[in-house]
Amino acid sequence: MTKSVIELLQKPKVVGKKQVSPRGYFLEIYHPLVANNAKPGQFVTVQATELSARQPLQIVDTDPQRGTFSVLVEAYNRPTVELVELFAEGEELFNVEGPSGNPFPVEKYGTVLVVGHGWGAGANYPVAKALADAGNEVYVALVGGGRENIYCEK
Repeated sequence: MTKSVIELLQKPKVVGKKQVSPRGYFLEIYHPLVANNAKPGQFVTVQATELSARQPLQIVDTDPQRGTFSVLVEAYNRPTVELVELFAEGEELFNVEGPSGNPFPVEKYGTVLVVGHGWGAGANYPVAKALADAGNEVYVALVGGGRENIYCEK
């Protein structure tokens, strides 16, 4: 879907926020350029305010039709706490850069085991989904800190 120049130049904003654990949040961010260009395994860098430090966050889902992408945020340092505490739905972020990083090479491998650990495992979802869509039989193994840290089951 082609987006207009005006849509692409709009400031990124939080359009969805859901707390999924004591320190964990899913944020859905409106940014058509990222939503339309992100590939499995890539990340964005988010700067909540002009004075905030830049925080790299893995892209866990995209919705190109809505112009949004989602990230999983663990509020553990100043930039991530600012991001989840200062921003409600509808509020603009200072800056979002990306997508960045090398995408995962998706092709037909056969049987695939996707392994993840802790909060970084959120980025495994788009990789596992893309591998399954490519015709692979996909198994996922996640290592974490217990049942209270499971934030998504599909």
